[in-house]
Amino acid sequence: MQNDRISIQSLEWRVADHFSKAGIPAETSKAVATALVMAEAEGQQGHGLSRIPSYLAQFASGKINPQAEPKLDSPQPSVLLVDADNGFAYPALEKAFEKARDIARSQSVCMVLVSKSHHCGSLGYQVEKYAEAGQIALMMANTPVAMAMYGGTQPKLGTNPVAFAAPVQG
Repeated sequence: MQNDRISIQSLEWRVADHFSKAGIPAETSKAVATALVMAEAEGQQGHGLSRIPSYLAQFASGKINPQAEPKLDSPQPSVLLVDADNGFAYPALEKAFEKARDIARSQSVCMVLVSKSHHCGSLGYQVEKYAEAGQIALMMANTPVAMAMYGGTQPKLGTNPVAFAAPVQG
């Protein structure tokens, strides 16, 4: 049995190309591909490459706005609102990163709220960018109920992603 390997960069390019061929703009395709490949590389297969068929189906059905233009607003000095324009979450998170990082540097904290976005998947890759920039990050997302509480039979809890990162020397 042969153990073939592909680099993360090559896989990102292939996945982005797959989305672009479906009619999704190149910049959006790259952001989505990076997030899916990084989730896969982190061992989060449920939020990695396995999402490609459902994302493409949701795009084809019109559930996702592929031409979305995320809009940023800072109504308070330490708050950043991101309207994802009913598009993929990943381009909105990418667009928010630099602004949120700068707000946190000047205000010591920044709370980012994203609305009107598609599935945000594994958030590990997203928080790691803040740690690499020397900042602490905590991200959470809403989700529909999917699981019963211990001993229960009716779904009451979601499978909300929670991700935390802090910079460490080296």
